[in-house]
Amino acid sequence: MDKLIVVNLIKMIIFFKKREGQALIESIAAIGIIVVGVLGALSFLSSSVSLNRVVTNQYTATYLAAALIEDVKYCMNISDAWSEVSYNNCLTLARENVNNILMGGDFELNGTNFNVYNVETCAGGESPDRRRDVCATVGWSERGRDFKVDLEDRFYNFR
Repeated sequence: MDKLIVVNLIKMIIFFKKREGQALIESIAAIGIIVVGVLGALSFLSSSVSLNRVVTNQYTATYLAAALIEDVKYCMNISDAWSEVSYNNCLTLARENVNNILMGGDFELNGTNFNVYNVETCAGGESPDRRRDVCATVGWSERGRDFKVDLEDRFYNFR
């Protein structure tokens, strides 16, 4: 009986000696899988942060363009802007307000320079139903690419 136990112990030792490097290989494979997973998550996080900045800049440019159009709307409400002269004066006033606010330069927010390209009558001019179309264009550069927001609003002669 002792001989059988000794033979089984020898077989077990030989079996485990053959598998000596298996734990090391399994550990390396597990670490590799974990590293790939963590790097994938970090890559996703990095692109998410950069896209968040793009969206923030789009919102800022949209709000700036909306403010320009609101200047025109305010001017039209306090004056008889349905005459061509008054309407052109309102557009000029909005452009001058932008230049005064921006001091003739760019509007900077969080390291991004926003350029106001124009506040003007949209293509097509005045429609037969006494409608005024006003367009504002704001642009900015980010990571070597140029972005632009075009905002349009329509004002009707409700008086």
